[in-house]
Amino acid sequence: MKTLPLLLALALGGEAEFTHDSLHKTGKYRLELPGDKAASKAGASKSEPWLLVFFHGAGGGGSYDAFLPELKSAATGRNVAVMAVQAPNHSNSWADAFDGPSRRHAAYIADLLKRKVYSEHRQLSPKRTVFIGMSAGATFIGGDLLPDHIKDYQGGAILLCGGAPPRSMSDAAAFQKLSDATAKSFKIYFSINVGDFLAEQAYAGSQYWEWRGLKMKIKDFPGNGHCAFDMKKAVEEGLDYIGVPKG
Repeated sequence: MKTLPLLLALALGGEAEFTHDSLHKTGKYRLELPGDKAASKAGASKSEPWLLVFFHGAGGGGSYDAFLPELKSAATGRNVAVMAVQAPNHSNSWADAFDGPSRRHAAYIADLLKRKVYSEHRQLSPKRTVFIGMSAGATFIGGDLLPDHIKDYQGGAILLCGGAPPRSMSDAAAFQKLSDATAKSFKIYFSINVGDFLAEQAYAGSQYWEWRGLKMKIKDFPGNGHCAFDMKKAVEEGLDYIGVPKG
């Protein structure tokens, strides 16, 4: 149950931290709604807000939400709510087959968004949602969350220095062409260094989603480091590619 201060913070466009329990898993999440000062021109009707959901990498510790300030900066000028979610294994990793399994993490996220976000904040919608992952968070989105749940969302995903094809090969549905409706309403933007140790995985993931019929773009850089590029700019470009409106 939310306390009055937390409800007031959200009502005023502030940020608050919550805990979600589902499927015998527990994790934290932060949610910041746009509030009345969201980007809209004076005298103009405000566009419906989009939801940006961020997934941290492996070994996140207590810093699952450390990227939120940069994410908000990258989304400046857009009417968005921003959210960071802690992996329900003490931030160890979203894509963790040993303490997951990861597909249980995908079910955990689907339940969290349905019960705690979309149902409690009716201005937010699965039809205007962007998943953003860094490193193992990107691997989780591309390899676990979307293969199971892409049909439930419209918008897109931004995969930073990671991204993978399905980690489970047993689900035949994950190897079928997407419906026309899904293919037209969801885009994926990859960003990675060509020498990143996850580059091969990201290329395989991009080929997988392209084969299924999804619109996708991959921008690679000549460097070798892991996540060693301008992350803020990559998010901005990803939001532009997906079509999250400005102003």
